[in-house]
Amino acid sequence: YYIVQLSEPPLAQYRGGINGLSAPPRLPNRGGRLDVRSAQARSYVAHLKSRQETFLTQLRQRFNAQVPTLQSYQHAFNGVVAKLSREQASEVAKLA
Repeated sequence: YYIVQLSEPPLAQYRGGINGLSAPPRLPNRGGRLDVRSAQARSYVAHLKSRQETFLTQLRQRFNAQVPTLQSYQHAFNGVVAKLSREQASEVAKLA
């Protein structure tokens, strides 16, 4: 299994910039913590999940094989854990 980090920032680092996806608010009474339950946070997490699924679909097409995933992450890290051969992992490492 390999951990593959995707290029978009995770929720914790997202400050806006994608059309239609506002930055999630901070909670002033909680020391400025991110409001992960806000509509903005949920929308951005859904966006990341969609992008991750697109990435995995592209891998499956590229390798003409199943690419099983163990886990996906969106909050503190944007990436997936995927079962890849050593050769496949080497190819993935070269992707932008």
